[in-house]
Amino acid sequence: MVVAWAALALGTFTAPQEDSPWLRTVLPTGAILVAHSLPEAKRTSAQLLLSARSWPESPANHGWRHLWEHLAAAGPNGDLDIRLESAGMTLRARTFRDANQFEIECAPAQLDAALDALLEILRPRAFSPAALAKELEILRHERALMSVPERLSSKAWLLAYGEEGIDTQGSEEALRGATPADMERLHSELCDQSKVTISLAGPQPAELMIQAAKSALAPIAPGKPEPPQRRQSGAPAKGFLPGVDGGVLAALTGSFDSREAAATLAAGLALAAHSPGSFFIYTPSAENSLILVGGTDSWPELLRAAEDSSSDSAARRFEAGVDLARRWVRRQLADPTSSAFLRGYLASGAFGMSPEKILGQLDRLTLADFRQGWAAFSADQRVEVRGGQP
Repeated sequence: MVVAWAALALGTFTAPQEDSPWLRTVLPTGAILVAHSLPEAKRTSAQLLLSARSWPESPANHGWRHLWEHLAAAGPNGDLDIRLESAGMTLRARTFRDANQFEIECAPAQLDAALDALLEILRPRAFSPAALAKELEILRHERALMSVPERLSSKAWLLAYGEEGIDTQGSEEALRGATPADMERLHSELCDQSKVTISLAGPQPAELMIQAAKSALAPIAPGKPEPPQRRQSGAPAKGFLPGVDGGVLAALTGSFDSREAAATLAAGLALAAHSPGSFFIYTPSAENSLILVGGTDSWPELLRAAEDSSSDSAARRFEAGVDLARRWVRRQLADPTSSAFLRGYLASGAFGMSPEKILGQLDRLTLADFRQGWAAFSADQRVEVRGGQP
C-alpha cells in the first residue's frame, strides 16, 4: 500500500478499541506518534522505530543497519544501557527488514525519562574504529548462533525476493567494508524525523502518552520526507539448506491489511496447528512479505497437509484458521511490548495501517478466500526450502 506524504493529515486520528483506546498522529516534522492505553498493564513500553524505506539491504551494505543498531543502542557516551538498568529500565534493540527498533520498558512514571533516553539515540554522533571492531565480533557470534528456523527463513526470503529479500544479519565481507564514516552517514539517514515513529503502550491514557512524546520531540528539527521504496512482488521458488533437517514452506503475501494477508495468515496458522511441532514465522508489514510454516519432525506432515485441498479439509480448517488468526492478532495487542511494536512498525511503513484493519478483513473472510490462502502454500505457489543437499 503506497501512502503519499502529502496525504498525511497533520492531526490526531482516534480509534477506539473496546476498552483500550489508542491514538496515532503525524507531526509537522514528519514524525509519527502512536499510543495504546492498556489499563491493566503494570509496565510501559516506549519504542523508537526508524524506517529503513530509503536504505534497502544490498550485497554492498548487507548488515550495516544491524551493525549501526548495536552502536546506536549504546548511546552517545556508550553507557545508555547501564544507566537505564540502574534506574530499573530495560533497553532492547532489534533490526528488521522494514525498520530498526529500540525499546525501553519502564514503570509508567518513568515515561518521560524513557523518551529522553530514546532521543539520545537520535542525536548526531561519531563512531570510532574500535567501537566498530567490538560490535563486528559480537555480530559474528550472533550469526553463528542463528537458529534453524531463522536460517530457513533467511534462505526463503532470498529465494522469494532476490536482493530485496536479503536478511539484516549481514555478511562478513559487507560488514568488514563498513567504516565510521559509513555509520555516521547511516545514522543521519535513519534518524531524520521523517523516518521516526514513537510508539507507546502502557496503563496511562493514550492522550497523555501522545502529549509526552510531542513534548520530547518538540526541539528536534523537521525531517526531509522521501517517497518510500516499496518491495517488489516475490516469486515461487525451491531451494536447499545444507546442515539442517526438515524445511519451511513460505507463502507470498501482500501488505498486512489486505484480504490476501488475512487469508494467508489464517491458512498458515491452521497448517501449523494441523502439524504439531511446527514453527510459524510472520512479521506483519506494510510491504509484500512471507508467511512461513516449517518444522523438523513435522516436515513430512506439513508437506502432505499443504497439498490437501479437498473441500472437506478446507471447510474443516476454515473456522479454526480464522479463529487462530484473530487470537494471534489480539494477543499482540494485549501486551505493552508487542502492542507498541506492532502498531509502531505498521505505522512506520504506512501511516494509515493498523491491526484493526486485518481484524476487519478476518471478520469478512469467506471460505473461498481461505482456500486461496491455503493454496499459497501449495507446491506451485510457495517458496520451499528443504534441509540437506539437492
